[in-house]
Amino acid sequence: MFTTGAVVGLVLTAFGFFFKLTEFLYALEAEEVEGFVTVPVVTYFIVAAGYLLLFLWSWRRGLLKDLEAQKTRMLEMEEAYDRLEGEG
Repeated sequence: MFTTGAVVGLVLTAFGFFFKLTEFLYALEAEEVEGFVTVPVVTYFIVAAGYLLLFLWSWRRGLLKDLEAQKTRMLEMEEAYDRLEGEG
């Protein structure tokens, strides 16, 4: 179920990305809006590159292999902190 949702989300995101990219290319050809879309699109590409690098970093470190382990570890750390807080 999660994989299906992720694939649907990825397809919709890719569609939106290519739609914006074609919009940008058409706007560049129009003479009356020359330079109008340059800054927002460059910003968009910089942010997209940042998210891509963040994804690749987390994938390489193995953070996407077992998502439930991170949640369990956080809950265990919280319980240990509560025990220490109760003793002190």
